[in-house]
Amino acid sequence: MNKQLKKELAIIKNNNEEAAKAIRELLTNDKLDVDLNRYNAEVNFNNEEIVRTDKDRNGKITSFFRVYSMRVDTNTSDDIINNYADFLELSSRMMRKEMQTKINKLLGYYITKTETEIDNLKVS
Repeated sequence: MNKQLKKELAIIKNNNEEAAKAIRELLTNDKLDVDLNRYNAEVNFNNEEIVRTDKDRNGKITSFFRVYSMRVDTNTSDDIINNYADFLELSSRMMRKEMQTKINKLLGYYITKTETEIDNLKVS
């Protein structure tokens, strides 16, 4: 692996860690992970994507939020029901317009930061 690629991966890893910490604090949930690169970011809850943020060619940042319902019955396992209940609590906070704006700004910041840091490596 060449030095340039190692530096880029180090930047992505560092910004992933920072973004994950920030999104966990914002949404008060330690089960969230962020998968970030220079053009988009995903927030995952229990290994399932719940938010995707993209940066388009014009630099506009847009976040997409997963919303779905689930049908359960008396035979549905407690693990599935408990996981879904956790998701609903998290989802109810994310659906507020104020929170969507904060999430969009936060992830947009880390996408832009990652892109800028990688671009600066190429200049130097």
